[in-house]
Parts: sequence; C-alpha cells; structure tokens
Amino acid sequence: MTGIILLAHGSRNPEIIEQFDAIRVLVQDRTGCLLVSIAFREFQPPGLPEAVATLTSRGATRILVMPYFLFPGGHVTKDLPGECQNLVDQFPGIQIELTAPLGVHEKLADIVTERLEEHCQQRHWPLSPSSKETLK
Repeated sequence: MTGIILLAHGSRNPEIIEQFDAIRVLVQDRTGCLLVSIAFREFQPPGLPEAVATLTSRGATRILVMPYFLFPGGHVTKDLPGECQNLVDQFPGIQIELTAPLGVHEKLADIVTERLEEHCQQRHWPLSPSSKETLK
C-alpha cells in the first residue's frame, strides 16, 4: 500500500499547522490514497522519521515523500535525499522515494494570478494597464 508524506519546513504558528493539515485532507480526497500524512523539518512534530513510522504501522510498504517547498533549495537537494536513504535503512522492506517539490508549474501561476486579481478587485485597482494608465 502506498503512503504519502507531505513535508513542510515547519512553523511555530498553530494556524499554519491547521492549514497544512487542510492541504493533507485535500490531497487525500483527490488522490484516493488512504495513507496521507504531514511532517515537518523543524519546530514541531511529527518529523519525517515519525511520519514514516506511523505510515508503516498503518500498512504502507511504499512511501512518497513530497517536499511542500516551492523550489529545490538546500533541504530538498542536500538534506532530504540522505534522510530518505537513512529511513530506507531503518525500515527494511519499505520503499521510500523523494518526489520533486512544487516547482515551476502553470497551476501555481494560476494561483498567483488569482490571488493578485482578488487583491486588486478588493481595492478597485486594475491589474493590467488600461488605455488611461501608463506603466512607470
């Protein structure tokens, strides 16, 4: 059975944790995967090892670790590959693979555009130049 771990950097703010768990629920609903967990690099549990242990105890034999990071910075390119390999060694017989981070994707550009449009609409600002405006 496949399990998914959404791995975020972490925050001390409990509202952020609640929002990240809401993403977990959306991913679980959209993928149909019954074993979706969240984990954090810093600041609060569960960490990646605890999340792997939880999923394996629930029957996962394959685990996809999805870094919930925009870009492949140091954690994604340097820290996580080694940490995932250590977990493979700790949990024999369990496949653990690191996926790509969110990265550059048209759907992310759609979200950014939507947020900008919402903000401008609230302020009655045009987002794009009209015939009466000039760009400075």
